[in-house]
Amino acid sequence: MNPEIIIGPPGTGKTTALLDLVEEELGRGVPSEQIAFVSFTRRAAIEARERAREKFGLEKENFPWFRTLHSLCFRALGMTSADVLEGKKLSEFSDWIGVKITTRGQDDDDARFYYGSEKGDRIMQMEHKARIRGVSLREQYDEDDDNLS
Repeated sequence: MNPEIIIGPPGTGKTTALLDLVEEELGRGVPSEQIAFVSFTRRAAIEARERAREKFGLEKENFPWFRTLHSLCFRALGMTSADVLEGKKLSEFSDWIGVKITTRGQDDDDARFYYGSEKGDRIMQMEHKARIRGVSLREQYDEDDDNLS
């Protein structure tokens, strides 16, 4: 099966449509443990897994790849949150290098983002943009023209 992306606002049937695709794959003999259902939010992933459990009469363990995009990547890479520079570790790092990083934001659905305007926040934003775009930090720095030394 080719991967499908279904997008739309809440209540438009995205989860139902995707679970119908899951049902088709299960009907073809694909084990539930080999089916991924990826969402941007933890809430949506849990909702989908619970609905799948009820619909197909299986247990939570039968759907190990019903996850958020971040969780899927962490699991595939064998990583945990302890492997990521965040929270107290980020604060300690900020103190150690002497560059203030104010915080990272988190919305209700666990989407994370940097929003501060301190020098360290701008550096973190720039580093993330460079990584996402697949360009060197120097190239991103030159493009951003943020007057950072």
